[in-house]
Amino acid sequence: MTEQELAKKQKCLALSNGVEIWIDYEKAEEIQRYLDTIKETKLITLQDTPGTPTINTAFLVGIYTPEQMEDAKRRKNGQTECKWGYWHDRHKECNHGATVQPVRAPAQEPVREERPFDPKRRKAGLALLQKKKEELLGHVTPKA
Repeated sequence: MTEQELAKKQKCLALSNGVEIWIDYEKAEEIQRYLDTIKETKLITLQDTPGTPTINTAFLVGIYTPEQMEDAKRRKNGQTECKWGYWHDRHKECNHGATVQPVRAPAQEPVREERPFDPKRRKAGLALLQKKKEELLGHVTPKA
């Protein structure tokens, strides 16, 4: 057996529900040409595929090569590709000369400005709190 007989070129029909149907490259090209000619939704029956699936063209996301499908799965799993063509996990540094940018920046806590203690500000703050308390409670005396 030759190498070509062992591994035939294939393409993937990706459906909107996540199902992947792998078919021969020639059959995929034939389907692509057919899809280019139709203007409305049709049902396609794949005769040479195990299980003979019928596909509604409205649910067909695209026809992809194995490399395109692998790239899409890596991105879905959070990996990014550096400009040298290597894949890295999310938030990992690239050792190929570039830093991989995180998909989402980590949340940062707000910076609180430190001020020196000021007794006048403290006294004014306590007076303001007392005034608010009196407004809310009125001049109610607590029962003993």
